[in-house]
Amino acid sequence: MTAQLPKYLMLNRTLDTKELLRDPHAFVLLTLVALRARRTNGIDTDSLTIGQALIGDYETIGLTRQEYRTALKHLEKYQILTTQPTNKGTVATLCNSTIYDINSEEDNQLDN
Repeated sequence: MTAQLPKYLMLNRTLDTKELLRDPHAFVLLTLVALRARRTNGIDTDSLTIGQALIGDYETIGLTRQEYRTALKHLEKYQILTTQPTNKGTVATLCNSTIYDINSEEDNQLDN
């Protein structure tokens, strides 16, 4: 029997969240990463670890390539995530759970 995945993300009410809302492109990109982020160490079909997600399909969230690249730079500058280009796409890694808690199933949650 497999465990049911939670159907939610927790959006934290912090000053950082309120500040990020002023940058809607970065906020929507972070939301996409949080929704896609791996939350368990299950069968490894994509070589991702907990807190990582494949991104790069900026049209999915209604951004142009330039808006996507700018939003990504902002999220890296704010130290919310890091990125690593691969031959399968860009891997985004969440650095903390200040904005979103992805409800990962590991002993050590992402740092705040």
